[in-house]
Amino acid sequence: MPLDSGAPADFACARRLMLSCRSIRRYKEEAVPQQEVLALLDVARRAPTASNLQPVRWMAIGGREKAARFTALAMDWFDTVVRHDPAVQGRYNVDEMMARYKDGYDPILRGAPNAVFALADKSAAWGRTDCAIAMTYFCLAAHAANIGSCWCGLGVMALGACAPLRGFMGLGQDDVVHAAAFFGRPDMTYHALPPRKPLRITWI
Repeated sequence: MPLDSGAPADFACARRLMLSCRSIRRYKEEAVPQQEVLALLDVARRAPTASNLQPVRWMAIGGREKAARFTALAMDWFDTVVRHDPAVQGRYNVDEMMARYKDGYDPILRGAPNAVFALADKSAAWGRTDCAIAMTYFCLAAHAANIGSCWCGLGVMALGACAPLRGFMGLGQDDVVHAAAFFGRPDMTYHALPPRKPLRITWI
């Protein structure tokens, strides 16, 4: 596919895109149409990979019914398995998660109507890194298209060990989901940058 020569965007535009990209956790009801999701994934699939092996594959959920099913299976796993792991239970407070879930809140996908998952075969040596880069491409592309997104660490955690959830997703024994994000039309707007620690750098 030919590309125009020269810089595709000046630094000021690229900076504005990247600094304005935020984690969105409140969404409108309607799901993002499949064609729009495919357009974003067409960008994400072009992300660089180690040795150009391109091991990243994708799975997607569209619509609140399937998203709700994903959350229900994940929450059942947290309730029956994670709460018995003292280290993890202390970090995630399963009791609080379950209480909020029973009150109608979605602790996994945050009520988003869409989710996307980047996976690779367990034999892919750099699969985790490749998937993380690809998901970053996806989220930046989504932001440019006025679609909000947020990384879904709890979903990745559940998909690593919850057999019913893996079955729902149709994952094979050698499939490893390294990155996930929920997304949709944002129902909120940010107007300022969040505070960050000062730049820490060592010049050699």
